[in-house]
Amino acid sequence: MPNPNVGLNPALGLTLDNGEICINSMQCTSKVCLHDTILGIARCAPKATAGEECTLSAVYGVYYKPVCDRGLSCVSWTTELENKYPEFSSTSDGYGRCIDVGDVCDICDFKTSWTAASTGYVTRKVGSCGSATNCALSIVQYRCAAGYYGIDPVGGSSSATGCTVCPANATCPAGNNLTFQCVAGYFRSGSGCAPCPTEQGLTGTSAANATAIDACYIPDGTYTDAGGTFEIAERCPYTL
Repeated sequence: MPNPNVGLNPALGLTLDNGEICINSMQCTSKVCLHDTILGIARCAPKATAGEECTLSAVYGVYYKPVCDRGLSCVSWTTELENKYPEFSSTSDGYGRCIDVGDVCDICDFKTSWTAASTGYVTRKVGSCGSATNCALSIVQYRCAAGYYGIDPVGGSSSATGCTVCPANATCPAGNNLTFQCVAGYFRSGSGCAPCPTEQGLTGTSAANATAIDACYIPDGTYTDAGGTFEIAERCPYTL
């Protein structure tokens, strides 16, 4: 608690101690002249330590919150910071928190889990380190949810657009849904999946994710028709 009886140093030099009245941070030994309100009396104060509120903005050389001590960086509070430092509550007034410089990039470089967004989409936040002491702004990514396709799952999209509902007889797994995959026995045809053709009464099939009709074939095996039983020694591919 500052001593109310400590007055302004008559020398107005650069050696005012914590608690002394000041009009500019340059007067203080700590280089922090602090007040609570714009009309409040400003006094020299210590720099903020790890986890304490901080600011880098001064109004006429006077701070509302102190700057960070040496080796610390003032970082805007985020969920990622709160996860790492649960003992510190978040700020609601726009101030940051003092974080060890070595921790900043580790905290800023993050990817949150994918969560449901609007119908057909999932979203997450991605952050990166902007420099040795500052976070780059995090971005929001979108990709198609399971049952939808249309967005590159690697980079995602910056908006919830581009996803289409998965067609019949196809699968669209989350995380790998730039396009749809036809189930076995079907091949991709336009924006849907068509069944492999039947030849002389024998039903054709295909492996899953067939992209053209020539992926269809009649499997090898024993068959019976009106003429009797016969054997197909090896599978017969469909030919155009």
